[in-house]
Amino acid sequence: MCIRDRLQIEEQNKSYLYLKNQEERINLREILPVDCGNAQYAAPEMTGNMEYIAEPGIADDTLSYTVKHGALDRKGKIQIKVTTENYEDFVITFNLKCNDQIPVRLQEGTEVTLKKDTLTYGGLLSALEFSEAEFVDGEGNTVEGTLEWKDGTQRPDTSVTSAEWIFMPSDEAYANAEGSTAIKVNAKELTVTKATARNRKYDGTNQVAITEVLLSGMLEGDEVSVDLTDLHGTLKDKKAGEYTSVTLPELTLVGKDKANYRLVQPVTEIPLTKTVMIETPETPETPETPQKPSDPGEKPGTSEPIQKPSKPEYLKKGTKFIGPDKNQYKVTCADGKTFTVAYLKPKKGVKGTVNIPDSITVNHVTYKAVSYTHLTLPTKRIV
Repeated sequence: MCIRDRLQIEEQNKSYLYLKNQEERINLREILPVDCGNAQYAAPEMTGNMEYIAEPGIADDTLSYTVKHGALDRKGKIQIKVTTENYEDFVITFNLKCNDQIPVRLQEGTEVTLKKDTLTYGGLLSALEFSEAEFVDGEGNTVEGTLEWKDGTQRPDTSVTSAEWIFMPSDEAYANAEGSTAIKVNAKELTVTKATARNRKYDGTNQVAITEVLLSGMLEGDEVSVDLTDLHGTLKDKKAGEYTSVTLPELTLVGKDKANYRLVQPVTEIPLTKTVMIETPETPETPETPQKPSDPGEKPGTSEPIQKPSKPEYLKKGTKFIGPDKNQYKVTCADGKTFTVAYLKPKKGVKGTVNIPDSITVNHVTYKAVSYTHLTLPTKRIV
């Protein structure tokens, strides 16, 4: 046996993540020179404040121990005296330290991107998939792990322009990396399914007041509806009767969540939630049958008698005429329903009180005397 000089073995540095317990197994033969021959190991000696769940021990040329998780920067030392056939005795030293996780960053000149960056309101953020991204440690070594959204269950609204991601390394010795990337959220489409209209009386138009518009596509809990202010729809006809559909004008959304939606304007008739009724118009009252005059009177300014017509003939508004009582009158209303006249002046030669009748009949039409003008003589109403 040839004993050589004492062998100098470089100290071995070991680092452990302080957050968890870590088991270690070290093959001592890989540290010893190949020509040392058989080796015997003394019991390991520990110093420092490192704590162990399983203290260091040697079996079959293997050093094993389990470091207990603890405070950051905790340190310890394990020294083992080794006796070999070909070298003087020497000591192997292991320096142990608890460290924080190793920071991770994106490879310089790269960024997190998406395969598709657009989402429709109501969709999950997890629907947007990441493109490949490379993360490295402080020395530029690639770190394997998983890139995902920090909250993939989020349903962003249209005001959101970016979302947070997190990179989680497979090796717990590395710290997570976080950041954000740009996204776009489009408004969700709403469609009109039905409408409700108010019954009304016939008025000769095809317009009806809309009291409700039902929408499809809203998310539960959102506040959005159609603005019903002075909203009218158009029926297919002006006639009285029942209608089951209506055409709507351009609609506007209201409500605190309206920015998250886009209304598809209806271009065809929309079914009504219930039949709308346009009531039959009332039959107008038949005008009173004009009384047959005993004397139709004379034309104004002449002594020519007014010819008796074969059927009622209305005098136009503003027409002046001499009544049966020889007084002069002027037509103030003749619209087919109401017939009135105003007294203008008495017949020639009248002195004293002028008698004015309650009504005047001309051409089979009776006019009610309702006012008096140009009164130069006292008058007396004849009822």
